[in-house]
Amino acid sequence: MVVLMRSFIAIELNEEIKRELGSLMEQLRPLAPELKWVRPENLHITLKFLGEVKEEKIERIKKIIQEMVKSFRPFTIKIKGIGQFPEKRKPRVIWAGVEDSEGLFSLQKEVEKLLSGLGFKEEEREFTGHITLARIKNPSGIERLLERLSALKEKEFGTEEVHEIALMKSELRPDGARYERIGVFRFKGPMRNSLLQSSRPY
Repeated sequence: MVVLMRSFIAIELNEEIKRELGSLMEQLRPLAPELKWVRPENLHITLKFLGEVKEEKIERIKKIIQEMVKSFRPFTIKIKGIGQFPEKRKPRVIWAGVEDSEGLFSLQKEVEKLLSGLGFKEEEREFTGHITLARIKNPSGIERLLERLSALKEKEFGTEEVHEIALMKSELRPDGARYERIGVFRFKGPMRNSLLQSSRPY
């Protein structure tokens, strides 16, 4: 019997940032209660969504990532701003922004490159670091929410020291997705400050 795992590679967030974003979502929820809001404990930055993966392939992914992280040092990112994708047309996702970071871009690019060797298709769109807060099935009636979001483009939610990445398993349930770590991979070497204050994802 073939066992499949719905998986992704992510940067997990510290509890302070989750609390800040969770508090904001509670304020925004009454403006659009029909949206599918993410649980605060599930908030993360996705580096690569893998989809349904065979169990034996999971072990190969772990070995590749474990070798890859040996060349990375910890770095810092700033969580700042709220917006939506796409910005001009009917929005499908509400997100919190991640300021551009050399460390983050290098990490995501290396993940894409190495996993393409295992048959995972590389993303055609340019990577934009973000944290999904809510998903929108029907954008009608969310004008008040979008108006509120426009006032939050400069709001800061804290910084994250990225020491590791995680391979996550996602289990879809009627009450929402449940995530479980199936691999954690720590970087080597001392912390570096790689924030680029002049460049943002919005």
